[in-house]
Amino acid sequence: MNLVLDKYPDFNFDIEGTSYYAINLNRYLTKVKTGDTLFLDIKTDVYQKKLSKEKELSFSDKTVNYRKIYVYELKDKNRSYMALKDNNNDRNEWGHYFWGIIGLFFIGCGVYLSFEKSVKSLLKKAGM
Repeated sequence: MNLVLDKYPDFNFDIEGTSYYAINLNRYLTKVKTGDTLFLDIKTDVYQKKLSKEKELSFSDKTVNYRKIYVYELKDKNRSYMALKDNNNDRNEWGHYFWGIIGLFFIGCGVYLSFEKSVKSLLKKAGM
């Protein structure tokens, strides 16, 4: 889900992945109308680099999803549509890193065992 802001038309304020599951979509769709004022929480670092330009962009900031800004909380003056605490409960970034490392470990083991088997096979054919 993308939010378009008049003040920052060059950026897509995205609610996706685990954030999408944290939003009260029914409340959002029934209560929010075009032109309503909403309050978005984004990462401070992203705000300082992309919107206020207080900090310099790194190479990866410039090249990887530059126009995309992830929203972590969404509310208006009366109600919350996506609370930060709900979003944090659904989002466990370290869990993603953990499983990524485990996956790389098993891929590495598979490559190593395959390579070892190939070398043994070649040595056997060579008579060594």
